[in-house]
Amino acid sequence: MGLGNKTQFQEPKQAFIPGDSSPVESIFVGGCYTFLRTQEGDFYGFGDSANGALANGERDDKITPTKATILKEKGIVRLISGYRHCYGITRDNRLYAWGKGSNGMLMFVTNKCRSIRQWSIQR
Repeated sequence: MGLGNKTQFQEPKQAFIPGDSSPVESIFVGGCYTFLRTQEGDFYGFGDSANGALANGERDDKITPTKATILKEKGIVRLISGYRHCYGITRDNRLYAWGKGSNGMLMFVTNKCRSIRQWSIQR
């Protein structure tokens, strides 16, 4: 839940991004992780990152929102979240993918990729 622990709550609790007071603009929920996007365009991920879905270069689970700097650097403005993989779309319609790549979920030849890759969207 990003509240800094693994406790389950039966009622809403206010969440926050440690060290960042920017308002949250969007929330993207995957099967085992969540991303928050601030109004400044920063992405923060938390949850299961065993397959690299949090795009922070680590494979450790995060119980508090952790900045995924590479997403802003790539110009990503929107996410489409899968179970343990994710797609990002930029303002100029470039498509990126990362996380678990089994069964061709990331459109890669190999199932082992955990880094961010790019494609162009044709209209």
